[in-house]
Amino acid sequence: MKFNTKKIKLILAVLGAFFVLNTGISVKAAIFTPNVQSKAAILVNKNTGQVIASKNDQKRYPIASISKLLVIYMVEQQIHQGKLKRTDVVKIPDNILKFSQDSGVANVAMNKQNKYTVDDLEKAALLPSSNSAAMALAEKVSGSQANYYKDAEKLLNSWGIKNVKIYSASGLCNGDMGQLKDKSVSKSAENKLSAREVAIVASKLLAKYPNVLNTTQLTQTSFPSINGRKQQINTTIGLLGHSNYGFKGLKTGTYLKGYNFVGFATLKNQPVITVIFNSRHASPFLSTESMMNQANASTETINNSIKKTKIDNADTKSGEIAIKQKIPTLIFAPNNFKQKDLRINFKQTDDLSAPLKKNDLVGTQTFKFKEKTYNDFIGKQSNIKYVSKNNVDKTWMIVSWYRKLVNLF
Repeated sequence: MKFNTKKIKLILAVLGAFFVLNTGISVKAAIFTPNVQSKAAILVNKNTGQVIASKNDQKRYPIASISKLLVIYMVEQQIHQGKLKRTDVVKIPDNILKFSQDSGVANVAMNKQNKYTVDDLEKAALLPSSNSAAMALAEKVSGSQANYYKDAEKLLNSWGIKNVKIYSASGLCNGDMGQLKDKSVSKSAENKLSAREVAIVASKLLAKYPNVLNTTQLTQTSFPSINGRKQQINTTIGLLGHSNYGFKGLKTGTYLKGYNFVGFATLKNQPVITVIFNSRHASPFLSTESMMNQANASTETINNSIKKTKIDNADTKSGEIAIKQKIPTLIFAPNNFKQKDLRINFKQTDDLSAPLKKNDLVGTQTFKFKEKTYNDFIGKQSNIKYVSKNNVDKTWMIVSWYRKLVNLF
């Protein structure tokens, strides 16, 4: 029998495309794959969304207490909107108060006699990972636990994270929720996201409400004790003050089969987000530090900064104005990378003209590698914003006309 090679290749290509489209799997890459003792991992440049390292980052695993970052986002959102204040006292429902005193599922007890502010509950949810504090905040922002689950799913969907079910504000599996469990679903039901999706959650939180780091970088703080005094609550993050990369939080998550950690640190003068999933035989902090060490050794950064651009009506020599990146941003690449294999594009803001004030937006920059596997971003690549370095006055109209005329030829 004679085979038509071209037809076979075409059929295989079509079947491959069909498989990808119908399983929801998209091909992603990174600069390198980290050698870490965990099921999944990802390392991302916060400024650009560039994926520096990744391992099995699209498979969903239980995220446990990392779920609390969604509650914190909604709380910060309502504070920003003026619907909440950090000093607001939160009324804790009786069922959550009772839940908080069950040492099997809770670690920060609360009672009716004490008053708990939004700030108190945020710190308890983020540092010692109080399940009841997260549930109380969810009730506050959404009116009920059930409403919160819907709101959290809607929020994730708005970030492109689709087909996710949220079963608890705390991250506990449904069977551990006691009287608060959903009897319509399995006891084993729990919140699941991929490492890539958790990186998106962290990037959204840090982009919109970076002040959350003021809390996540604390090693300890005080919280109202049930005896009416103050008690000390401690962070669950072992890297604070014990890393070469200046970690400032964000959140741990522990479940039956492993340990998770999403962190925020600095690598080669760039803010980065780290995610380690399902670390069983080694601490997620050791795996995180190992991934950072590997990235530090196997990558270099490229300074892509543009110093000048031209505006026809700027009162400067030849219309040139000094510009700078709004946030100093570098591009990660493998060691010994050739600059010619990177294309950088700068686009001026539409209808840009003088006068300008210092730090006015003047344009955005994007970049693209010749090697396609390096063009991996969580979501869409974030544009690098450029602003004017100084005030720029407007020149005479006749000068502006002359420059436009010259530019035509």
